[in-house]
Amino acid sequence: MTRLPTIALALALLGSAVGIGRAAAEEAPACLSGLAHGAEIRAVDVPSSGRLPAGTLLCGWAVATDGDTLELVQDAHAEADFYAAPARGAERPVTIRLFGVSAPEHDAPGGLFARAALDDLLTGGALPDAALPARDNFRAGGPVACVATGGTTYKRPVAVCRVDSPSGAGAGDAPAFRDLGEGLLRLGAAVTFRRYLRDRPALAAAYLRAEAAARRDGLGLWSAIPADSIVGTLD
Repeated sequence: MTRLPTIALALALLGSAVGIGRAAAEEAPACLSGLAHGAEIRAVDVPSSGRLPAGTLLCGWAVATDGDTLELVQDAHAEADFYAAPARGAERPVTIRLFGVSAPEHDAPGGLFARAALDDLLTGGALPDAALPARDNFRAGGPVACVATGGTTYKRPVAVCRVDSPSGAGAGDAPAFRDLGEGLLRLGAAVTFRRYLRDRPALAAAYLRAEAAARRDGLGLWSAIPADSIVGTLD
């Protein structure tokens, strides 16, 4: 089985907020802090087209549906809120496609590993390795702040999504955030979609560094799958 590198390694190599815009840099920390403390979070109406203005912030509890896709219930503060949403008349979960990365489909080689990696990033690495074989029906999650890019795919908003670090502390008093796309790349659970990163040089630089490090270290997909079988997504 392809194993995830320790979450401590991922955290040591991630955490800088890059390329998600001024509004996100200012609002995402307040959003995640509000979720942690039970504050009411403003929900955003998501049209059936899935298209949101660039910079729109979606905040709530999210679970992974595959290695690069989330379901997010806005203003859900915990797992119980996520599953109680239909009963309390809340909106359906918003399906969000992570920006700038591509993970294998669920039934493709490496798909279960990619899903497991996103699970671990969402839950702060709290899941035991023994849980990996049973991920088909696994639905853990965590609080997420997602910033829409303005794009869509299959009527799903495309967004850059971040979570707080398990320790909740960064340099000084600043919270330490993890970019989920960057995390997946550093764990070797996804590859970059370079053509979508061309207009975001800061984000592109961080993502390409993370991908190169995982490839250098032979992590995840880079250890289990021949490079020429996934290199087509790098264009």
